Amino acid sequence: MRRYLFNRMLHQLGSLAALIVVVFLVTHLIGDPVRLMLPDWATDDMIQATRQKYGLDAPLYVQFFRYVAGLFRLDFGMSIKSNVPNLDLILSRLPATFILAIVGTALAASVGVLLGTLAALKPSSIIDRIITLLTSMAVTSLDFWIAMILIFFVSVQLRLLPTSGYGDIKHLVLPAIIVALRPMGRIAQVTRPAVINELQKYYIVALRARGLREARILVLHAARNAGIVLLTLTGYEFAHMLNGSAIIETVFAWPGLGFLLVQAIYDRDWTLILSATIFVASMVIILNLLIDLAYAWLDPRVRYA
Repeated sequence: MRRYLFNRMLHQLGSLAALIVVVFLVTHLIGDPVRLMLPDWATDDMIQATRQKYGLDAPLYVQFFRYVAGLFRLDFGMSIKSNVPNLDLILSRLPATFILAIVGTALAASVGVLLGTLAALKPSSIIDRIITLLTSMAVTSLDFWIAMILIFFVSVQLRLLPTSGYGDIKHLVLPAIIVALRPMGRIAQVTRPAVINELQKYYIVALRARGLREARILVLHAARNAGIVLLTLTGYEFAHMLNGSAIIETVFAWPGLGFLLVQAIYDRDWTLILSATIFVASMVIILNLLIDLAYAWLDPRVRYA
C-alpha cells in the first residue's frame, strides 16, 4: 500500500508541476500580459511602468521561479482588476462552487444508479431501451442549450424558479439539474453493465437457489459489489464538476470559481486567470489522488497490480 501511495502521489505531483509550467507559459506566450491588461491607447511610459510594477521586465525564467516560490508560500499574487490578493477572491467563490458540485453529484448519482439498475433488471426490454436512449441523449446534450431552454420555460414562462442568482434553494435547482445531466447519463451507463455482470455470477445463482428475495439479492449483494466502480466514477464526476462548471455558472450568474475565471478573462486580469486555473487544477488533482486511494482501499487487487 505504501508503494502504491508513493507512486500515485509522485504521478499527481508530476501532473501538477507540468500543469503549472504549461499554464504559466500559455498566459505569457499568447500575448504580452502588459498590453493585454492595459487599454489600446496606453503609452510606452505606462507600459514600462506596469512591467516594473509587476516584475514583468525580468526574464521569463526569473518570473517563473518567482511565481513558483510564491505558490509555496500560498502567495498567488494580486488581482490587477480588484487590487486584492487572488487567493482571497478564489476562497470567497469556493463555497458556491462546492455547493453546486455536491448537490449536482448527489442528484446525478442517485438518479443515475436508479436508472441503470432498472435497465439492468430487464435487459433488452422496452424499459431498458428507453433508459438507454435517455441516458445517451443526456451524455451528448449541450449544457448551454438545455440551460437556456429551462430558463425560458421554467423561469420566464411558468415563473416557478429564478432565472439566475445565488441565495436560497430556488436559485440552486436549475443549475444543479444542468450540471448533473451528463454525469447522470454516464453513471447510469456504467451501472447497467456492472449490475448485469454481478447478477450473472455464480454466487447470485446460489443465493437465488437458497430462496432469497430478488430485492434483497440486488440491494445487499449485487449492488454493493458493483458499487466500487460506481463510487470511483462518482468521485471523478464530482472533481469534473469542480473543474468544468464555468459555462453553467456564467449562464445562471452563480458566483463560483468558474464564473470568477470567466470574469477574469473578460477583465484581462491575467494574474487571476493564472491563479484560479492552478488552484482549481490543484484541487482536482488532490481529489483524484484521494479517489485513487479510496479505490485501492476498497479493492486490494488495485494496489497489488
